[in-house]
Amino acid sequence: MIVNGVEFHDLPLSGIEFVFAAREIIVSCEAYNETTSDYDPIKVYFIGVQNIFTDLMEIEDSTDMEIFDLELEESNGTKEARFHILTGFSKPDMHLTFNYSEVRYSW
Repeated sequence: MIVNGVEFHDLPLSGIEFVFAAREIIVSCEAYNETTSDYDPIKVYFIGVQNIFTDLMEIEDSTDMEIFDLELEESNGTKEARFHILTGFSKPDMHLTFNYSEVRYSW
């Protein structure tokens, strides 16, 4: 998926924050900037989150994680985010899926 010129594919993942009281998920990642030859931080804010599903929650401290793919779809008024996350060389992939009402980006 491409948002404002940033392709959400193979992006280093800095963190995922679950803010349960506010029903938000904040995803922090980095996109390579060819102009500066460096990585720019990106935050994606999912608001009104519900129905969270994941298939892996065992993550080692030293794991280099990255967003392999992000899909945002809407069907019959329901918005769904599907992350495919790589957790390191020869380690299992992680899938994170949830519904949301609004998404915002900052970089």
